[in-house]
Amino acid sequence: MVRIGFIDVKAECKPLPEQLIRKLSKTVALFTTSQYYHCIKQWVEQLKKENVKALLLRPPHSFKPGQLTGCGIKRFKERFDCFLFIGDGLFHVKALLIGNNKKVFAYNPLQESVQVYDREIIEKLLKKKEFGIKKFLQSKNIGVLITTKPGQHLMQNIKNLELLKKAFPEKNYYLFLTDNISVQALQDFPRIECWINTACLRIVEDFYEAGFNKIINLEDLKSVMKT
Repeated sequence: MVRIGFIDVKAECKPLPEQLIRKLSKTVALFTTSQYYHCIKQWVEQLKKENVKALLLRPPHSFKPGQLTGCGIKRFKERFDCFLFIGDGLFHVKALLIGNNKKVFAYNPLQESVQVYDREIIEKLLKKKEFGIKKFLQSKNIGVLITTKPGQHLMQNIKNLELLKKAFPEKNYYLFLTDNISVQALQDFPRIECWINTACLRIVEDFYEAGFNKIINLEDLKSVMKT
């Protein structure tokens, strides 16, 4: 019998630089990745001493408030001035920008660098999503991608899918159950004019990068559902 053990990877905790704190507004939504999460209380206290209130919010797929995963896209209704993300790369930054129209102040502890991002860095992605919605509206045969991976399966999307079918009953819906969603696999079904993704919302970005534009997230189709 094979036993699997999980070991937490903890990065070094570094204090936030003063140049960053001076740029922040009075209230921020603070997020970080799993490897830095053990540092979050330290940062909250540091910000508090500088009269900056840090909200720890919980997006989808996160176990703890303030923890951010790449799939954790959410439109936050809480009141705050901007995001503060502590980690490296743009993957998580984009997750915050996709659902919200607020600036992201990003601190990379590895490079000790500070960057400020707005929705300009995801404009191309938003335009491709608009194309995906138009493609869905123009299409008759729709493929619905259902992943078998835990935490991303269709059960959490059944209600929205049924609402979509009710709003557009004239379309043909074909369900595809899989644990591996790839551009190559979808190209084997030329009759499907448009694909709907019900798995991780960030999957479509890989498809767009590969030049495959006839795919859209089920979540993004809420705006065109008839009431």
